[in-house]
Amino acid sequence: MLVRHATATDRAPDGGPDAERPLVAKGEAQARRLAQALEAWGLRPDRVLASPWRRAAETAQLLSGEPSVPLVLVGALAAPGAAAQSAAVAAALAPTDRVVVVVGHEPWTSELAAWWLTGRDDGLRIAYRKAAALVATGRPGPGGLMLEAFVPARLLR
Repeated sequence: MLVRHATATDRAPDGGPDAERPLVAKGEAQARRLAQALEAWGLRPDRVLASPWRRAAETAQLLSGEPSVPLVLVGALAAPGAAAQSAAVAAALAPTDRVVVVVGHEPWTSELAAWWLTGRDDGLRIAYRKAAALVATGRPGPGGLMLEAFVPARLLR
């Protein structure tokens, strides 16, 4: 599952760097609703991967559901380049992982989704709003996933 981080503040506290923007209450609620939907769909994550930027890491923490679910911060998810992101995600996976949640940022989340679904980072246009989730099966890699569902946050109210 590939998720765009939930709604965060427009500016970092005290004018800090963009990477330090925390989730707002609406964003926390979005992530909790998505976590509840995962549970209802029987998609309990084996591992959650996220950009180290605060808003993505906070979203990932809420999606992981349990302390026993590994949360891995992947630096490549905070930079452009679908091929590099894909390789970093693949390197962070364990052979036993069946359900993996990856949390990132736009426009890179859309590019990574396109890379995994079509083999090209410009092969698909997705309106990836905050807290939207793409559910797919297969293994991360160019053209390695098949789309199962795309769930905008507004459907989880």
